[in-house]
Amino acid sequence: MSLAVFTVSLCLFMIFGMPVAFALLLTGMLMLYQLGSFDSAAVAQYMLEGANSYSLLAVPFFMLAGELMNAGGINQLTGQHEKRHGK
Repeated sequence: MSLAVFTVSLCLFMIFGMPVAFALLLTGMLMLYQLGSFDSAAVAQYMLEGANSYSLLAVPFFMLAGELMNAGGINQLTGQHEKRHGK
């Protein structure tokens, strides 16, 4: 029964256009409620512990590097490369 609740709720959330991260969050909270072990303080604590990861720092820095390269004009250089080499 738990697998059915998980699958159906996740699919419904995503069909209605909810982003995947929020759909997974709400599905997990629904599962905790259905299993009888829902504790909102524990959910908040696990969310903060999950985001406190050294390896996740690479994501915003990668996006920052992309924005800096775009502002510097590197994207124009790659466009010229593609025109010259037929890609």
